Amino acid sequence: MPSPRRSRTPRLPALPVAAVMMASLACSLFARSSPGPEATPTPEPTAVTAAVRSARDVLEAAVPSTIGGDEIVISSLNGDELDPEAMAALAEAYGVDPAQVELAMAADESGMTFQAGVIRVPGRNWAAVLDALAEIGTPGVGATYEWAEMGGRRILKAQSSDDPALQPVHYASLGDAVFYVQSSDEGAVETSVQALPDHEGGSGEWQPPVPGTFPLLLTIVERPRTPVCVGEPAEWLKVMAIDTGYGVPYPYTTYSVTGRLMNSADLPFQTGPMAIFPYAAERYGADGREEVRVDAVSLMGGLGQATVVFDVQHCLYGTWQDGDRVVRITPPLSDSVTAEVIDGDLCGEPGGIDFSGVLSGDQLTGDDLTVCNPDECVDPGLLPPSATVPFTAQVSDDGWSVSFDWTGDFYQFDEDAQGNIVSCTKTSTEDHQFTITRLTFGE
Repeated sequence: MPSPRRSRTPRLPALPVAAVMMASLACSLFARSSPGPEATPTPEPTAVTAAVRSARDVLEAAVPSTIGGDEIVISSLNGDELDPEAMAALAEAYGVDPAQVELAMAADESGMTFQAGVIRVPGRNWAAVLDALAEIGTPGVGATYEWAEMGGRRILKAQSSDDPALQPVHYASLGDAVFYVQSSDEGAVETSVQALPDHEGGSGEWQPPVPGTFPLLLTIVERPRTPVCVGEPAEWLKVMAIDTGYGVPYPYTTYSVTGRLMNSADLPFQTGPMAIFPYAAERYGADGREEVRVDAVSLMGGLGQATVVFDVQHCLYGTWQDGDRVVRITPPLSDSVTAEVIDGDLCGEPGGIDFSGVLSGDQLTGDDLTVCNPDECVDPGLLPPSATVPFTAQVSDDGWSVSFDWTGDFYQFDEDAQGNIVSCTKTSTEDHQFTITRLTFGE
């Protein structure tokens, strides 16, 4: 007699007996406690005036919309949107309520070709800060700072003392805001500087600290968006390093990132005022609890560390291969999911519902896995073409396959003198397994 087929039709024994076989999912999300910062494409550069006050406004007016064909994206937030520890450090660094601090960053997708940023702190005299950096920025202390003219204004140019191949970072004082830009495209740097507000005067009083090595405040400007699904395409993690002594994004900070559920082995170190790391959860292990740690060290020797904690879950929304058929699992925003056949047939009929169930962690359970009754009992009308049975399923750690377990009925049939099957009687049950594999995420 034939062995069980992937269509989940039961095998028949040597005697006139038949067994009913059966067969095959879910998408879950998590809601982060605090929303991620807004990220939108930037407009083309336009002239701005001193009336422009917000950090985001400055970047939207100054930076180009694309660099080398890559879109430039702006991320922004206020200091009170940071984690509590970062908020406390920010208040200490600037001496103001974190809610008054505005942070904005602009970068191409990789962050390697172009990046710019603005920090706005009411009452801070950034002109005095840049003057102090220029006075202590001598070779041999990580970076050399010197004044230069660009776009008709005075710019503080920082250059790595240890690695001259690194692109210089250019700073400009905008009163109570400070702007920086770093890019391998010199034209983009000059265009951005030319589009800055005209106002450069300082406000308030500021006493420079005694030169030394200051800790780095690592500010997470953007984190992976919810939901974070095992195996889905990468999201972005963006972090800015602020020198707590002077309050500026430190020009030459080296970053590394590690996580429990991501593969950080192939991620290169990044150097600059900010870093952009792709984040993808490659597995569900550790019960879906992710802890991503960013470590940073400046060329001056300042250290910083930040940890981002969030949930990672299996999301089964998308298309899957189930034997000879393709099923689509929906909806994307629920733990209760349904798998519909979109290519191939189910028990001799095109389309249909393959199964539905509820996903909890890495376990999928349901009561209506569609299985096909044996043709010997279906053809004479003794049994319907299909039946539904309970099932349990295990989602693989990498989220790319789901293994099902189910129990099917085993039938014995009787024939008349002419060899026609006249009855089908369930005599026992039999355990079975099958696996589906992911084809795509989403639609």
